[in-house]
Amino acid sequence: MNGDPRSPHFADQAQAYADGHLLPVHFETADVAAHARAIYHPGERR
Repeated sequence: MNGDPRSPHFADQAQAYADGHLLPVHFETADVAAHARAIYHPGERR
């Protein structure tokens, strides 16, 4: 969702939200690390 009602994306996720189709949100450091797709370390080469 976008907070600007004039945006074409204002209600993109409204129906999914209303239907209970929510994505997990990870707040704890261990959860974030466990679910990370990639980890970026500035200055390191890939």
